[in-house]
Amino acid sequence: EGRVEIKVVEVPLGMIGRPAGILNVPGEIMAITLTRRNQSMIPTAETIMEKGDLIHFAVLLNSVEKFKSMMMIR
Repeated sequence: EGRVEIKVVEVPLGMIGRPAGILNVPGEIMAITLTRRNQSMIPTAETIMEKGDLIHFAVLLNSVEKFKSMMMIR
């Protein structure tokens, strides 16, 4: 009921060059911070992801498995 975990992942290879907005699932998964070359920013839907970017997500507890699947995490 609204509780989240904060997850940090490196941008998967298949998502490099794509906009960060494709990672958001309304009400379930939200990219909240992107760290690039030791500088953090709040990503917009149009922020293009680059190799080595770290993205911090707020993930609804009920959506952790969906998040792992999206990010190709076992």
